[in-house]
Amino acid sequence: MIADDPDGAQERAEDWARHGGADSAARCGALADVALGDPEAGARALDAASHEAALPAPRRALLAAEASRAWLLASRPDRALESSGLAATLDRSPDYRIDHARAALAAHQPELAIADLSPLLTGPPLRADALIVRATALREAGAFERARADIDAACQLRPDDPDALLERGILRERTGDLDGARDDWSRVIAASPDTHEADLAQQDLALLEAGPEAR
Repeated sequence: MIADDPDGAQERAEDWARHGGADSAARCGALADVALGDPEAGARALDAASHEAALPAPRRALLAAEASRAWLLASRPDRALESSGLAATLDRSPDYRIDHARAALAAHQPELAIADLSPLLTGPPLRADALIVRATALREAGAFERARADIDAACQLRPDDPDALLERGILRERTGDLDGARDDWSRVIAASPDTHEADLAQQDLALLEAGPEAR
């Protein structure tokens, strides 16, 4: 119900909690909080549930990872880093390592993000999402050539991925390929209209057209 009726989902979660729903009810209520625009409340509830020692490790890891994503929505990268670190400790899934890298980027720690992702990218099959995040981290660390190699590989795997095109556009703009940047950002807007990625691409394009003084 969360996607279509978060208020109704929250009411059901509260009723479920009163009838023994335990961590499952708490999780649903927390995710409803996020959907209703209160990611910090959701993150706190998910965080609390992830520290229940009686729960199996995979369950705690899931709750911690969801807490991390909610903390990012609440603009608390410090807390997101803690939660994603717990998830990655409890479960060695690459998804949780990528979550930790995203939190590290949000916390302005690109070197930590690179360290998280490099073990996942030692050989095939390569994950496009890991390549995109590491490319961003490498760019923020000033390693433009390595970043470009990662983002080119990601674009080969997912030619129309809006996140990959956004990042490649940024790298192209930073290295003087303004036409290439314009092309990538225009593709994001055309392929993924009315999305957060399209909004970011539109902002980047506006700055590009405004000239170097605005960038």
